[in-house]
Amino acid sequence: MAISLNVSNTYELQDISDNFFLFLFLPSFSLYFFFLYVCLSVCVWKGSVRRLHCTAIMRHMRELVIPGATWRDDNSTDACENRLCRKKFSMLFSKHHCRWCGRIFCSDCAPLTALYRGELLRRCNACRLPFIFRSIYDPLSGRRDGAIAEFIFSFLDSTSLNAFLQSCHTALSEFHVSGYEYYECIHERFPSFFEGARIGKGVTGTVYKCEDRSRFENPRVALKVITKSSTVTITAWRKITTELEILKEIDHPNVARLLEVFQTPLCLVIVMEAGDGGALKQVWEFVRTRQCDLEVFTASVVAQIAEGLDYLYRVKHIVHRDIKHDNIIFSCDFSKVMIIDFGLAEYIKNEKCQLFVPCGTYGFASPENILAVVDHLQLFEASGATMHRADMFSLGVVAYMLLSGVRPLRGRRFLDLYREVRGGIRCVGPCWTNISDSAKSLVEWLLKTSTNERATPEDVRNHPFIVNKASLITEIVKKRKQELLITEQLEGNEWVYVVPSDRHWDPSGEEEVPMVNKRNGRFGSNTHLWFGIGRDNKKGNNNVEKYAMTRK
Repeated sequence: MAISLNVSNTYELQDISDNFFLFLFLPSFSLYFFFLYVCLSVCVWKGSVRRLHCTAIMRHMRELVIPGATWRDDNSTDACENRLCRKKFSMLFSKHHCRWCGRIFCSDCAPLTALYRGELLRRCNACRLPFIFRSIYDPLSGRRDGAIAEFIFSFLDSTSLNAFLQSCHTALSEFHVSGYEYYECIHERFPSFFEGARIGKGVTGTVYKCEDRSRFENPRVALKVITKSSTVTITAWRKITTELEILKEIDHPNVARLLEVFQTPLCLVIVMEAGDGGALKQVWEFVRTRQCDLEVFTASVVAQIAEGLDYLYRVKHIVHRDIKHDNIIFSCDFSKVMIIDFGLAEYIKNEKCQLFVPCGTYGFASPENILAVVDHLQLFEASGATMHRADMFSLGVVAYMLLSGVRPLRGRRFLDLYREVRGGIRCVGPCWTNISDSAKSLVEWLLKTSTNERATPEDVRNHPFIVNKASLITEIVKKRKQELLITEQLEGNEWVYVVPSDRHWDPSGEEEVPMVNKRNGRFGSNTHLWFGIGRDNKKGNNNVEKYAMTRK
């Protein structure tokens, strides 16, 4: 009995001790959960406040430092816009906006380094160049302007301007060209511009075909786009501006007219009269494949280019210095020939003697330029008349190639070219068998080694070959116009016009199903009539064929 009593007392004591510890820790657990609840509530409250604060910050962040800059949308790019970085964005590699220009970069290319109004903001490397040295947006006029940069540059000499150009890529790629208005992009001036319309690419720029909708008579133009970052010295920029000054003063039917010049922050755009007919090589292929008279075609080209060169030299005191196939273009019907590309052209400042840099295109350059290269001369002295007749020599090379299909100078080194020129160029060989003596005499006269013996534009104008053959170009023009008319009709056959139909379709009867016109693959419904310009084989004339697309 005593034993059992002792055991029960022991169990009671143990239960009391367990309950004691339970009651002792119960308030602690309650306090712990209460403290956890308070912490979570505070976190939720802070999160809400933070979200509201972030929203206010985001609204404030879209206000950019540079006036007129545009905040780029986050979905507009998937890679860093730094041309040297281009890293792809991901969940671990986030996007950041430059608070100056609004473009999107990675954290390394737009670090938090700029202090503005007491705030630490992100700024890309390009925007570190002060915007007073570039074009800036004028909120009063609503256009971009570079007057401040132009005023600063007016105090700098050539050495300082070169140092500025080469100080950073931004200074090079956004250099302000004085005297020309700004557009934000080419599309702002020419909405129809697209890069797929490229027709040529040279050392100084790329040429595109485009349509100027503000010009009704002849809307097609040629755009020469010069990327500013490709022009690395102030000397190169002065050559470009000299070319533009030359083009502004020219008004002759055989020289392509300058219509307009403007710039964007990244490029300079030269708008010129377009040669819809193409370059000389393309037109020569047309004439040769259609079995046209090559002598008539050559006489027309030589006569018109000689007139253009004569105008440039006698009226404007300019020498072209780069006459070749690529720099001769035609109007759409081949009736007019024009000179383009004045990148190497120079003013004749002293008629008797002037220093010139030897230049030109290999195989087309005159003996004067070839000799200067052979003698390793960076400059050589020549009169204005000598350099004008150097252009006539290049015209002789063009005429030689049009008639024979081969080059007169075939050496691979300048020394070989000079030996060929000194030996005299003759129009002999199998390729000259069917060419008239009159044509041969004019070509050999243009290719004389001695400058004084070389033909002038006046000699070309009065030569029997030009007098008898040049006027016959009307036959080639007539054939070209016929092909243009046929091409226009064929293009019209490819178009399909949709007009509303008089028929009424009851939607309760059946569901409307889009139909495909098998002739051209276009989609339409049975509520429209399809019209196409086609040819009626029975009548032999153009008819309007009506197609009623009905669902079977």
